[in-house]
Amino acid sequence: MQGLGGTMQTRIAPYSTNRGANPSYLDESNVPYGRNQLFAYAYYRLSREEAQKSESTSISNQKKIVENYCKQHGITILKFFIDDGWSGGNFERPDWKRMIADIEAGKICRVIVKDMSRAGRDYLQTGFYTEVFFRQHGVHFIAIANGVDSE
Repeated sequence: MQGLGGTMQTRIAPYSTNRGANPSYLDESNVPYGRNQLFAYAYYRLSREEAQKSESTSISNQKKIVENYCKQHGITILKFFIDDGWSGGNFERPDWKRMIADIEAGKICRVIVKDMSRAGRDYLQTGFYTEVFFRQHGVHFIAIANGVDSE
């Protein structure tokens, strides 16, 4: 979307601190979906162990990194998913499952994470999602810190 002076402006969905409820999102009823659109869904995850070790993997830090990336690339985050306190080796995470259901329903064209470990710590399972499942469903996957861009 063009802003003043022809610069790209990015809309970001408000950050939800209510981790027990559905993730925050903009009203998607009038939003067109497709790979050529600059819309994305963000996914954030932090395990209990990681929370005790470092601020660098915090949800707020992940959010800043993803938001900055999106602003630089003119991408609008429509919705984000947060699994706070969940191990990356467990793919039964509540918001991960919600995101997968939205992908299966054809609602998601692009997923952005801070790095591959946010998607998951199990190399084979993460690879299945990023290399097989997302591709089968036409999802463009970006892991910023790893330089992964499936497009």
